[in-house]
Amino acid sequence: MIVEKHVVESYLFDALREELEEEGFEQILELGQWRKNIRAGFHSIIVSISPYPDVCVVEFHLGVRITDIEQLTHAAMHNPIDYQANSHTLMISHGRLMNKAHHRFQVAGIDHLDDLANDFRDFWAEVGRSFFTGHETLSAVAHTLNRQPLSACAALHNQAHRCIKGIAAAWLTRAKNYEALVQIYDTQLANLPNGIKHRPRFQQLAALLGDISPN
Repeated sequence: MIVEKHVVESYLFDALREELEEEGFEQILELGQWRKNIRAGFHSIIVSISPYPDVCVVEFHLGVRITDIEQLTHAAMHNPIDYQANSHTLMISHGRLMNKAHHRFQVAGIDHLDDLANDFRDFWAEVGRSFFTGHETLSAVAHTLNRQPLSACAALHNQAHRCIKGIAAAWLTRAKNYEALVQIYDTQLANLPNGIKHRPRFQQLAALLGDISPN
């Protein structure tokens, strides 16, 4: 018997509720996620369920919000105004964290639900929890965004957004290579498929940040 999307979602949130609440997460069912507030923003575990005729495909994403970065960059991101409070600075799939970029969990029936919950527990114990532990502060997230500016950032799918968030993080942390990062990311935006849309606002943000001090 094919299991429906709402059954998978309900089962997961019930099965994992107690253990994730013990770690400080609360359920936000309308957003399909668990969320934990941290001093700099919040951590999210987001559940994506895609129903097909013979299977439900499930993917988990881990999101990190650093509020200072999000507030500084929101106007440059082309995101809806009502999305601002829920935006993430980093977002990475469970597959990418496990070095299996296209991995998805599949649920073909009720008897697969326990396996799904256990697969999440294994992922959480192996790499999920430590990803969050390593991204609790502005400086840690800035390091992830900007440590290899000439390469794509694995912890953010949209690389145009990475360029914008990257210079904001560098400015907020007073990075010594801030000016070099502005040049690198401006060049990248000129060559990214979606960069044309974002480049003018990136340049406006860079000009603004160049005129003020992050105090």
